[in-house]
Amino acid sequence: MKKAVIDTNKCHKCIVCSTIKQCPVNAITQERKYIFKVEHPMIDQNKCVGCGKCASVCRFKKDTVIRIIKN
Repeated sequence: MKKAVIDTNKCHKCIVCSTIKQCPVNAITQERKYIFKVEHPMIDQNKCVGCGKCASVCRFKKDTVIRIIKN
């Protein structure tokens, strides 16, 4: 089974993957520690089906921010 993984060191926190709602199982959430501070998106590995839609909408594909890996 495949799963999506976000490299938090490369993530630009643009929130596109979590706001476009491409994920068919709603596995991506946007974490916020403070009202005005946006953290990187989180992928619920229990929900993720490895479809790769989040990786396809990532604006920073060349940086390989979201990878689909075999579990």
